Amino acid sequence: MLIHYLVRDEADVGRFQSGLYTAKGAAKPSASAFPLPLAASGRGTVWGQVRPGQGPHPYRLQLVRSNGSTAWLGGVRRTTARGFFTARVPRGSVVRLYSVSGRSFGVPVFVR
Repeated sequence: MLIHYLVRDEADVGRFQSGLYTAKGAAKPSASAFPLPLAASGRGTVWGQVRPGQGPHPYRLQLVRSNGSTAWLGGVRRTTARGFFTARVPRGSVVRLYSVSGRSFGVPVFVR
């Protein structure tokens, strides 16, 4: 599969705007999700990737509670050599991915 998109939108607003950043350089919501994709794959399992880079990456999963507080789900884990992982998390929870080396969070995901 080949997907064509722009990292930054073109100034011509009459065209399809598919970038991670606006033409003026402001980040869109997808810009924070792109380096740390996380998806709930059913029955309390999440799949994710830590990128960019090569080799295993340290990461953590964080529980986001309804009152806004957070808690870590276990300790630091490592991805595969290609940056992928799967993990079991509590069903019905909202979790987000944290890149230890990148010191950044992905977007929260609801786990069914």
